Amino acid sequence: MFFIPLPFIVALVLVFLLAQMTWRQGVVVLANQRFRLLLGGYALLSVLVGLRWGYGIKLLLPLQATLAVSLAPWALRCYQTLAQDAAASPWQKLHALPALGVLALIAWWPQAIDAAVVLVYLGYGLALLRLARRGPDGLGVARLDQAPLVHRMLQATAVSLLLSALVDAFIAWDMVSSGGRYSALLLGSFELFLLLIWGYAASVAADSLPDHATPPAEAVIQAEAAAPLADDQRTVAALQQLLQDQRLYLEPDLNLIRLARKSGIPARQISAAINRVEGKNVSQYVNDFRIQHACDLLRSSPQTVAEAMLASGFQTKSNFQREFRRVTGTTPALWRQQAEG
Repeated sequence: MFFIPLPFIVALVLVFLLAQMTWRQGVVVLANQRFRLLLGGYALLSVLVGLRWGYGIKLLLPLQATLAVSLAPWALRCYQTLAQDAAASPWQKLHALPALGVLALIAWWPQAIDAAVVLVYLGYGLALLRLARRGPDGLGVARLDQAPLVHRMLQATAVSLLLSALVDAFIAWDMVSSGGRYSALLLGSFELFLLLIWGYAASVAADSLPDHATPPAEAVIQAEAAAPLADDQRTVAALQQLLQDQRLYLEPDLNLIRLARKSGIPARQISAAINRVEGKNVSQYVNDFRIQHACDLLRSSPQTVAEAMLASGFQTKSNFQREFRRVTGTTPALWRQQAEG
């Protein structure tokens, strides 16, 4: 009897996210393409899991393992793009070693493939956690209104990679000890759930990219010698003046790299100064200006909440609602009612 394995349903969801990502992004830059390939790879891996465990096609196991260990390095490379680290690292070529290693194991030592997958997932999960330690400001290419959400997606990807390594280790043990009694159940639930997490995280991260290519980090590094500021107070004052004079906070595509280029202040100095003086990250600092502008519109103009949101530099309702509640303690609609009252 023909049936549709659950992994195929997951693959369809991931393809839908990929189509939605493609439809949203009118201009394709290199980072967009990387995240699209990542999401497409997740969908293909889900199909291979369905063919392997749903129809018992064991010949696909080497291809499944090779793709699995290729996606973890590619995920790290994608998120490094948001941090502008991908081109700077001299170790990028070494990311091909996991796939090459699995191919070698297929030929000479297939029994060690499961252990290799576990080690790769552990290593790259820890590498993603290390990248996440920089906080939202470490993702300088992401739009400022979405940087906190992307940072959470980065953390979720890292943690789920580590959990997947543990699950893969258990599956390998289960195949040896009981012939795979519990493996199908795990792959049909937990592993597929992780694929959905990875796919959604990649979709959110890609959506945070500006509609134009971000200049390379070297432009920001060179600015360090051009206009060094003596202390954090002067840095924050200069940024506040720049944001108010040019109303940069109204630009939906504003990110930390662009703010650094406009101000002539290194991105790391901006992040550190705002953190120490204001006790916030750069995204929260800029969104404070945006929320104040939205409040002015809601109080003095007939614009709807959605129109005020777009006019204030936000692009998604969820980010706007979250930041509005953080700043004012209430929702935009209730705030307008209170202001009118």
